[in-house]
Amino acid sequence: MWLNILLLFFVSIEPYLLSLISFGPSAVNHAMLAFTSQIYALDLTGLNVILGLFAQVLTNKEEAIKPELIGGYTWLRNTQFVCAGLFALSALPVFWYWMIEGTPLRFYLWYAILASIWVSRGLQHLLFLKRKTKTCERYVPPRSPDKPVISYGQT
Repeated sequence: MWLNILLLFFVSIEPYLLSLISFGPSAVNHAMLAFTSQIYALDLTGLNVILGLFAQVLTNKEEAIKPELIGGYTWLRNTQFVCAGLFALSALPVFWYWMIEGTPLRFYLWYAILASIWVSRGLQHLLFLKRKTKTCERYVPPRSPDKPVISYGQT
């Protein structure tokens, strides 16, 4: 429950921080831009960690999802944790002071992380989603014998 609330907090402040970096008064004030970009990197770290934790929960619930989907969720979890680590790394002050043509290295690292996420999703699709069964039947997890079967629409 608390992860959902924390995720909602991170998602709600992300557009504000991005607008401060792009258009706000921090674009003029160099110190404020450095601080805002650090907080933005930590915000994206938190988002990716929470999404990775949600994927971890799915990989632990093997009886609730199809077995052939577990590999894809494991891939997604690992990608989220690696991206969270890279975003946390980009929050270090050294990535603000190292520049390429006047732009802090932190921004280039964010672009690289974004590109790696797209590549990872494409690889995940190629490696794991192609293995799905060709039938469109719905997976019904095994039920425990002490729970009654509830059917709707039958009298």
